[in-house]
Amino acid sequence: MKKTYLNSNHLGDGLKLMEFGDGGATLTALAILLAKDNGRGLGDLHVAMPDTPLEHWEKDEYNLKRVRTPHAHLVGSWAGDRNTIAGDHGDNLPGRDENLYYIAQREYEDISAPMRELVNCDRYLKQRFADQFKWAESLKEKDTD
Repeated sequence: MKKTYLNSNHLGDGLKLMEFGDGGATLTALAILLAKDNGRGLGDLHVAMPDTPLEHWEKDEYNLKRVRTPHAHLVGSWAGDRNTIAGDHGDNLPGRDENLYYIAQREYEDISAPMRELVNCDRYLKQRFADQFKWAESLKEKDTD
């Protein structure tokens, strides 16, 4: 079982279902994590690990080049897995005195920051979510004060 999660606040969305469920950065990050066959079409997120050599199609007339990022392995990493949107008012897990929302914050890895970097690999998405990501960074700074 993978022990990773997304924090919608860290992606610039609200924490409640109806706050992040409107098609913002959180749902985009989720789509990237669930993408089983990414990289095969023009509308995909074209990323690769930093040491990946150029493919023949990266040199053609379309001039599409994959962005090299150490987070490329996250694309599709949740494909086929059982996933849950856990809320702070959810039921406690069997045999535990806490629900999944609080357990994940303490025991799982928050991959929201690497997902922000992945989303920013696409010029359109980077522009679209720039304000959201600035807000998320400002929250992060407040948490460390």
